[in-house]
Amino acid sequence: MCLATHGRVREIVDAARRLVRVDVEGRPQTVSLALLAPPEDGLETWIGRLVLVHVGFAVRRTDEDELRALEGILPMP
Repeated sequence: MCLATHGRVREIVDAARRLVRVDVEGRPQTVSLALLAPPEDGLETWIGRLVLVHVGFAVRRTDEDELRALEGILPMP
């Protein structure tokens, strides 16, 4: 089973390595945006965005509407 959790990108940790700090359930985690953000794109546009995180990688960009829909069917902390 594959589990992912949502979090909000808060800051850039290492732009060259595509690493950002994401608040996941109230705890900061270092997460890679390498799967979502091409190397030629700046990471500044990701600050404040919601992402789904799995094993240290942001695997999907999400939004408030999708988050609310998930909260309606799954218990969220």
